[in-house]
Amino acid sequence: MEEVKGKEVLRIEGLHKRFGALVVLDDVSFDICQGEFICALGPSGCGKTTILRIIAQLAHLDEGRIFIHGNELITEGYLDDLSVVFQEPRLLYWRTVEENVKLALELKRGRVSDRDEAVVKKALSMVGLSDFGDAFPHELSGGMKQRAALARALVTEPSILLMDEPLTGLDLRTREDLQDEILRIWKERDMTAIFVTHDPQEAIYMADRIIVLSDRPTKVKEVLKVSLNRPRNRDDQRIKELEKYIRALFGYKKLE
Repeated sequence: MEEVKGKEVLRIEGLHKRFGALVVLDDVSFDICQGEFICALGPSGCGKTTILRIIAQLAHLDEGRIFIHGNELITEGYLDDLSVVFQEPRLLYWRTVEENVKLALELKRGRVSDRDEAVVKKALSMVGLSDFGDAFPHELSGGMKQRAALARALVTEPSILLMDEPLTGLDLRTREDLQDEILRIWKERDMTAIFVTHDPQEAIYMADRIIVLSDRPTKVKEVLKVSLNRPRNRDDQRIKELEKYIRALFGYKKLE
C-alpha cells in the first residue's frame, strides 16, 4: 500500500457492513491527507457509495472506526465541514437554482442572513451559473443541474467534499468539462476530496491516489499513487498504461 504523507484528515479502520446476509464491506481501511484528491474505484455494487454514506453519517457501520481530523465519529449527526454531491442532483423542482443552493445554509444554520446571499451568489459564480440563479431545475441541462448540486455542496465552505459518481449519465464533453471544473474548484478551495467512480480513466485523470476496491465482499485491493503533474493530458500514454494495469487487477473485466 502506498504510504500516506502529510496531515491526516480522514482515517477508516476495519470498516464492515452487511445488508442482511449480504456482506458488502469486509475490513476496509485507508487514510486520506489534507488537500488530497482521492478516487474510490471499483465495480458496480462493490460498496463505493456505502463507504461514502458511512463517512457522511448517512448510513450505519457494523464494525470499524472512522476518524476525521483525529476525532473519532461516535454518534450520527451533521458534520459542519463536510458536504456531499450525489449521483443525482436532487434539486427541489419548486425552488429556483439560487433557492436550491441556499437550502444547504438553511439546513445548517436554520436561517439565511444578508451575508449568506452573497455567499450563495459566489458559489453560483464558482460553478458558472451566475446567470441562472432564477431558473428552475426543469429549465436546466443535465450538466447545469449537476453544477447547481455542486454549488449547493460548496456554499457551506466544507473542508471535505464527498462526490458519489456525480458525472454519471452526462455526455463525454460535459463530463470532461465538469471534471476540469471540479479540479479547479478543489484547488482554489484547498479542499480534501473523495470522488467515487467506476471509470479507471476518470480516476487516473483526477486523483492524487486511487483506492482500488475489490468485488463483494469488498476489501481495498490496492492503493495507487498517480505521479503525474497537473494539469494532465487525457491522451498521455502514462494514463493509458495505468488504466491497463488497473483493468488487469480485475482480470480485464469491465468495471461498469
